[in-house]
Amino acid sequence: MSFPYNAYLEMDRYQCVLDVIQRNLIDNHTAFIFEKVCSELLWNMQLPFVPLKVGRWWDDNNEIDVAGINSFENCIIFGECKFWNKKIGMNILINLKEKAKQVKCLKKDRKEYFILFLKLGFNEDLIEAEKRGEVILYSLQRTSICLCKLFFLNDYLIDSAVFYLILKTISKTKSLLLI
Repeated sequence: MSFPYNAYLEMDRYQCVLDVIQRNLIDNHTAFIFEKVCSELLWNMQLPFVPLKVGRWWDDNNEIDVAGINSFENCIIFGECKFWNKKIGMNILINLKEKAKQVKCLKKDRKEYFILFLKLGFNEDLIEAEKRGEVILYSLQRTSICLCKLFFLNDYLIDSAVFYLILKTISKTKSLLLI
C-alpha cells in the first residue's frame, strides 16, 4: 500500500504532509474519538433516567451519533456530537428531532430527551431551549470532564495527538479528572 503523499516525503517536504494531516485530523479521526468520549460520558451523566444501553443509531438515510435507552422506563435520549470550532444553533437540535422520528425503538408512548455535545458552545437560542427543558447541552468549555482510563476508551486507543487536542479544548473548564 502506498502513502498518498509519499512523493512529498521523498522530496523532504515534510511540512506539506503535516499540513494535510492536521487539516484532516478533525474530520478523519478526532470527531470519531469525540463521539466515543460522548458515549462514555452518557453512561455517567445525571440524566432524567438511567440508560441501560448506549450506542449509535442509523438507517439508510440518517445517523444519530449517540443514543441511550431504558426499556423498563420507556425512555430514550438522542444526541449529536460536534467537535467544531464554532458555536452551534437551533438547527442542529431541529435536525436531531427529525432524525429521532425515524427511530422505531420504544416508539409507543416513549419519553424522549435530547442532548448536544460540542467542543465550544451554543448559540443563545439553544441556551434558551435548555432553560425550557427541551435539550441538555454539554460543552467541553463549560463543563468539567472525566476522561476514563486515560488513553483507552471502550477499547479504542486515543492517540496522544487527539488526547492533546481534547485536553487543550478543556483547559479552561472547572476541573479535569484523569483516571
